[in-house]
This record gives sequence, C-alpha cells and structure tokens, in this order.
Amino acid sequence: MTRNRAVLMAIALVCAACTTLRPVEAPREEIQRQILTGGLLKSGDRVRVTTTDGARHELRVAYVDERMGLVGSDGQTVRVQEIDALDKREVSAWNTAGLAAGLYFGFLFALAGIP
Repeated sequence: MTRNRAVLMAIALVCAACTTLRPVEAPREEIQRQILTGGLLKSGDRVRVTTTDGARHELRVAYVDERMGLVGSDGQTVRVQEIDALDKREVSAWNTAGLAAGLYFGFLFALAGIP
C-alpha cells in the first residue's frame, strides 16, 4: 500500500512539471507595447503580473482591451501602463515528455505489485 501511495505522489509531482512561469525578458515599455499591439497576450493565457506599486496579480487572461489599455480576467483588471513585469505560463515540451514517460513507468511499477 505504501508503494502505491509513493507512485501516486510521484505521478502528481510529474504532472505539475508540464508548465512553468517564464519571465518576459524585455523592458517595461516594450512589454506594455507588445500587450497593446496584441502580440504578447491572448485570451486564456495564465500570467503573473507585477505592477509598478510592487503588487503581484495571478491572472487567467479573459480579454485585452487595447483601446482602454486594460488586461482583464474573472474579477480582476490591470491597467497596461501599470505593468512593470510579466511572467507567462508556458508548456514545456521536455517536461511534458517526462510526464508521459513518468506516467507510463509509474503505472507499470504500480501494476507490477498487483498479483
């Protein structure tokens, strides 16, 4: 029973490895410009925004209003001109491959203990 729990814990940890928050490496003005031109964010993106006052906001982008200069999600709105830094959640191909291999071998390991 303990071995099966260990396998399930390992699988859960591997599942968390599929995505990662990556900082957008650009000056503040460039990040803002890219958001307003529609090239950086789209609906459904998961981001962490740091505003000029130092506050951090975790958002799942619902819309980008270029005309009003707003990025919004369910219940939160951030003015683009207040964005100081942006971290964007991205899928990691290597981590996803690791997940697939981990799940495969994890299930083989778990099933090997069943008579």
